[in-house]
Amino acid sequence: MPGDVREVLERAAARPLRPVDVETLTSRVRRRRGVRVAALSTAVVVVVGVAVGVLVGGGSADSSRHIGVANQQTNTFSANGVTVDLPEGWKPARTSALGEVLGASTDGDAPNLWSAANCDPAHPISEVLAPGDAFVSVRDDPLDYLNPRPPHFPPVLADCGGYGVASPRFTDGDRNFAALVVVGPDAPGPRRVEAFRILDTFKVEPSAQPATTTVVSEPLPPPSAAATPPPTFAASSEEQQIADAFLGWIDAQPHDNVAAYVEDAASILDSLREGMAQHTPEDLAKYSGRVDFVQIVDPTHANVRYSILWDGHDSIPYQDGAAIKVDGRWMVTRETVCALLAVGNVHCPPRS
Repeated sequence: MPGDVREVLERAAARPLRPVDVETLTSRVRRRRGVRVAALSTAVVVVVGVAVGVLVGGGSADSSRHIGVANQQTNTFSANGVTVDLPEGWKPARTSALGEVLGASTDGDAPNLWSAANCDPAHPISEVLAPGDAFVSVRDDPLDYLNPRPPHFPPVLADCGGYGVASPRFTDGDRNFAALVVVGPDAPGPRRVEAFRILDTFKVEPSAQPATTTVVSEPLPPPSAAATPPPTFAASSEEQQIADAFLGWIDAQPHDNVAAYVEDAASILDSLREGMAQHTPEDLAKYSGRVDFVQIVDPTHANVRYSILWDGHDSIPYQDGAAIKVDGRWMVTRETVCALLAVGNVHCPPRS
């Protein structure tokens, strides 16, 4: 590579990412696809993030060994039957998450990071991770119907109190994993690319896979991109009522109807309308939802994992949410709706 070109690339890699005026960009771009809750803005972030990844050598896991971010080298780190390549400046670290198989940070350990990443204002991420640092954690996931890991993880971060957060879930071999990526607001620009490159290099060691013998009498069908079938709940059960609330929220059109499904919906109607205004009615009609998992915590609270589908296929899979029982009726929490809106750079006002 000519010296002047390499110098330009390295300077670009070291320069912090500049804020993107999403409103201006999206007003000039008509998308055929989108997410009902304003994920068109997310697509812009994906394009920007991928462009930066290509610029600094993020096109493949191998490229990090040659060009890397600011011409850095990587070190292989192994733990609990998995390996990753850590860019220069990253080191092994841990959170307090149950089932954590591997962690890496630009600083050190970050206990309670998984809990803080739920965006609870009472326990901000800043109490766990410094604004200039970044963290990647991977733990075993109890779900057994996750999608296979993608060739590359898109560098998309949702806003959580100023921090960027992503929580992809995937299957690799016969193991299911949940990952957490957190990038501080003052972290250098390349940190986002480095964090997702760590996930791109994630590998399950062959010795960690049990040996099996498979006899196939007929050709296997081609892999399908269709969405994962949802679990079934007993009719009229608490779990089914929670699932109905989530599906009602996602499918409600116009979104003024969400008051029947979302607690304190009146306070965020303007944010919901802002998200919907970015998409055509034809686009919105192709979106639907799926409830993947329901865990009742106590008589009035439940944890929920749900997915957004486009034309019957996974678009934003396995999002964490919550339900709350209000006056005897299960509803989607305000925080769940606002977290999904934030993926598209639409933000809810504070609770009054």
